[in-house]
Amino acid sequence: DIVAQNSARFPGRFIPVDEELPTHPEPVAIVGYGASLKDTWEELLEYPVIFTCSGAHHFLLMRGIVPTYHAESDPQAHKVHMLGVPHPQVTYLPASICHPSYMNLLEDAGVKVLLWHLFLQDENMYRQVPTGDHLIPGGTIIGPRMMRLARLLGYTNLHMYGIDGSGEHADEHPNKKLYAHNRTVHYKD
Repeated sequence: DIVAQNSARFPGRFIPVDEELPTHPEPVAIVGYGASLKDTWEELLEYPVIFTCSGAHHFLLMRGIVPTYHAESDPQAHKVHMLGVPHPQVTYLPASICHPSYMNLLEDAGVKVLLWHLFLQDENMYRQVPTGDHLIPGGTIIGPRMMRLARLLGYTNLHMYGIDGSGEHADEHPNKKLYAHNRTVHYKD
């Protein structure tokens, strides 16, 4: 039901650009919340367009860098704390499965929201997606989908930052129980 509820609440939709329209050749930063962001964030000052996901939004805002877009697809409530305070200059791209408290935060802030839908193998979810809305494929986590969202907006020169897949974050994670242990897999011979 969350997909239907969020779809009804937020009329703005993510609409991919027409293939006939020109692309945007300027460099674009695709920024995740991986540990490498601690060492590379200052390079982002050179980018005219920045996409963030997860805790990278708050991390950059705390350093005076305002993202252009912020994407999220995680349905867990702790994402509210990872986002921090929404910024009026950012366009937010939440998936329709995002937690109601996350959507409340965006709605209460009055920021621009363009909703999109995950392409998953869930027949019940498809019944909730309004007719004509786009389904966006691209992996099980937001990083690869954020790359897809950028490309669907016409950006072709994508540069990755903090897309580590390492299990460690650039700063403290608000869900300490989930990330309190080392996420290393040990193999036995």
